[in-house]
Amino acid sequence: MRRFCFSFLILVVGCCALAFCLVTCKAHGKKQEVVEWLKRVPQSAEDARKWGAVPYDTDEQWADAGRKIDGLETTLIGLLQDPPREMLTGNEGPRTSDLAHALCYVGSTRSLDVLIRVMEDTKRPEPTRVFSACALGHIGNPLAVDSLRKIVGSREEPLSLRINAVSVLEMLGDPNATPVIEEFLEDPQLREGDRAFAGQVLEKLRKKQETGPK
Repeated sequence: MRRFCFSFLILVVGCCALAFCLVTCKAHGKKQEVVEWLKRVPQSAEDARKWGAVPYDTDEQWADAGRKIDGLETTLIGLLQDPPREMLTGNEGPRTSDLAHALCYVGSTRSLDVLIRVMEDTKRPEPTRVFSACALGHIGNPLAVDSLRKIVGSREEPLSLRINAVSVLEMLGDPNATPVIEEFLEDPQLREGDRAFAGQVLEKLRKKQETGPK
């Protein structure tokens, strides 16, 4: 009886190990499919050719192809949360900024939490943080406004990230962002073009405050 139980236990463990291997292999295959798709983004055409990939002609063609990948957004979120080492260097393939850029096109409210965390994470590369902010604007959920205002109001943050956060606050139509944009305009580090753009955003949001919700 003991021998039978031991044999049965070995069989159960073996089946569990096999199932785990199958799931792991499937997940790895899914990640690789997404990585190959990321390589073909039109804006990185030069890199795509270097990586042996053929870029799509337009962003929309590229995004449409991505939407056909089962579980694409879930895979992108997972990679952005815990990026493999090669994505941190970007020497041999897509970078973490490409993950955030992809979520501009295929992201939904499911991506909000990770995009906000990445945008706020000062240890992340600046381009990744900037594209995370842009993705929040494309998703269009007002839950991101508090984090965006905080970015705009901090002179410790990179200017490129702050001006993009101003742009996203305009996209989200946040009328309560006017005080922080007014403060932003007083920053002596601002370039004239960025100052002019932020001033235009401020005027639009002020008008929205005056007219109120339609």
